[in-house]
Amino acid sequence: MVVGVFGGPLVDRTNMKTIMIFADLGAGLCTLALYALLQNGTLQIWHIYLLNIFNSIFSGLQAPANSAVVSTIVPDEFYVKASGLQSFSDGVVQVLAPVFATAMLGVLGIKTVIMVDFLTMLFACSSLAIFVTIPATTLKNSSGKIRGYFKDLSEGFAVIKSSSLLIRLMLFITFINLVAGVTYLNLLSPLILARTANDARALALVNGSVGLGSIVGALFIVFNSSTKGKLD
Repeated sequence: MVVGVFGGPLVDRTNMKTIMIFADLGAGLCTLALYALLQNGTLQIWHIYLLNIFNSIFSGLQAPANSAVVSTIVPDEFYVKASGLQSFSDGVVQVLAPVFATAMLGVLGIKTVIMVDFLTMLFACSSLAIFVTIPATTLKNSSGKIRGYFKDLSEGFAVIKSSSLLIRLMLFITFINLVAGVTYLNLLSPLILARTANDARALALVNGSVGLGSIVGALFIVFNSSTKGKLD
């Protein structure tokens, strides 16, 4: 979240496709490092913490770039439906990924799962680089000069400060993410494994159920006509 705040103005000044590919490659290198440490039998807990820190930094760059791309290539009237489709995609991944990962883990082992994760990252980066065209954006002011990074950053904070509704919304989202980070993202998986004798299938079932809920909510947004124009 912290990286995302300061990464937004940086993304606006850089080719968004380059940022997205860079962030994906960075996360992929973290995966490759994890594989190498595991392969050599030298993996330690502090390695995982360090790799997660780098992963979070790359995610902090990827998220604003992804949001900016959507707002650039999607017409205004389709923002809500585009958001719903993104949630639908995330839900499908959350449902299917545990199923395939559990199957591969049981048959091929953790090293194969990690390597498949790395190879799919390469496929995604290649597809983005070759097949996706993202229109260039301009940050020039009335005099034709590029606006300063810190000026844009301060203007962003000023906009947030001027809107009590936006402040409440950001505080609410921050609270939800904080609770989710402490509970669901970090404690739920070990809790389920501890109570099911390390049953990966039970963990996959729980994660898949959460993803199924995301799919249902996303489909409601996409096909519910009452959501049209809510952002106007």
